[in-house]
Amino acid sequence: MTCILRLQVVFFYPDMDIALLKEVVAQNPFRNTGKWPEVTDVVNATIQQTHPSTPDILERTLKEHLTTLLKHFEQDNNASLKKCVTGMTCFWLLSVLVSIVLDCVAEHGLYLTGQVQMST
Repeated sequence: MTCILRLQVVFFYPDMDIALLKEVVAQNPFRNTGKWPEVTDVVNATIQQTHPSTPDILERTLKEHLTTLLKHFEQDNNASLKKCVTGMTCFWLLSVLVSIVLDCVAEHGLYLTGQVQMST
């Protein structure tokens, strides 16, 4: 029996980032890691409304993308975040949501030597 690993490559649009961040803020899966499947389901349903050709995104992919967003924000890497969004309102919303998520992460002691750590 051959095992084939599939790499999921997803291009995240700004509205997808915002949907992910909003759901993470709403569910706070850092308090209860059992919430991640629900976060994944809601984010996928939201994404399907605006990007119907996008396949369902795996929980791990969402966690990894969230970690990347948070690291860019922590490092004050606004250039990377601004590439992702169009317009100052969208950038402002993304920034606010990221800072709320970082507060949730810190509240649950998930910082380790200045980097965001999330259980997979």
